Amino acid sequence: MAASSTNTDTPRDLHGRVFGNRNATAELIHGSVKTYGIALITPVLLDTSRQAKAQADFAATDFTIDWEAGKATCPAGHTSATWNPVVSEGIPKTVVTFAALDRIPCPFKPQCTTAKKNRRQHSLHPRQMTEALRHTRTQHST
Repeated sequence: MAASSTNTDTPRDLHGRVFGNRNATAELIHGSVKTYGIALITPVLLDTSRQAKAQADFAATDFTIDWEAGKATCPAGHTSATWNPVVSEGIPKTVVTFAALDRIPCPFKPQCTTAKKNRRQHSLHPRQMTEALRHTRTQHST
């Protein structure tokens, strides 16, 4: 799909020709270079978690995700205890939970969680969207 621009185009006009009635999807964000030979630059929501805001604590992007194994690993090396596919508000996600028994003795607990149950959880979008968000957020922060 190619979209050309004229001097009379508004951003809304151009967006409409490129995306139609769709928003920028993970496939478009992630695959635009390969498919169209251009980088799609689009705003994404920032990580608004307490950890990301502190910029000294462990934000979601500090955790390694192993999609094939269905596990996540925290910066301290602990592996997630659960990996649960869910549908939240009609959107498929995966909720990853780390065990309280790993968090309680961990010397990095203050940088990780303040949860009373001592667990850390992540709600992940489907793989392509999670990877596209992480990549785009990294680009925005540099």
